[in-house]
Amino acid sequence: MTKPVVFGNPIFKFEIPNGMDVKQEQSQDEIERGERLKAALNGRTVAWLAEKIHVAASTAHGYTVGKMPMTDKAMRICEVLDCDLRWYIHGDGDPAGGDSLVLVPQLNADGTTGEGVSYAASLLQALDVRDRSTVGCLMQAGNAMAPTVPIHAEVLFTTERLEAVDGSLYVLMIRGRPICRRVRIRQDGLLGAVCDNPAFGAEAAEILDESLIHGRVLWISSRPF
Repeated sequence: MTKPVVFGNPIFKFEIPNGMDVKQEQSQDEIERGERLKAALNGRTVAWLAEKIHVAASTAHGYTVGKMPMTDKAMRICEVLDCDLRWYIHGDGDPAGGDSLVLVPQLNADGTTGEGVSYAASLLQALDVRDRSTVGCLMQAGNAMAPTVPIHAEVLFTTERLEAVDGSLYVLMIRGRPICRRVRIRQDGLLGAVCDNPAFGAEAAEILDESLIHGRVLWISSRPF
């Protein structure tokens, strides 16, 4: 049995067995998990599910007879069926009684996209996210924005509605690397990238081209690293 993957998120922590292959030990669990998935499908076909979660029809059929999906597919299943992840995997709680998880792509320090970070769907809803595909996550790498954005804080941002608003926080792409900065509209009408940490005051005069705005900050965690 492989080790479970533990997801930390602002709402709760939850464990999903990562690709378990334990047919004999979990046979009853598999049967019940398959039945829960069939109930959540509510008459929709296996082919429909396969198309929605981007897997082969045979793979989706395996899920309907209780096969344990990998973490990203489990979250996608719950997203498209609007059901609770804990209920689907383990039968805990009410089908729609808790939060499902949303896997948000993480933007690495070199500008590439790395492993996703899971967040409760209710958090994105509270942040008025219209299109989840526009949401990304950035881990704050330095103290330039302290104390507003502490080092190692999780920064959720959206690539929607990127028009510059004076005093707001944005994720900028500077020389191909993402950074979090406060945008100010100067008296001459130009944009400036400002650090909240007074020790980085020299950077306050840096002129910013609006095309460098990659995302608008939605939420900042204060979870210690």
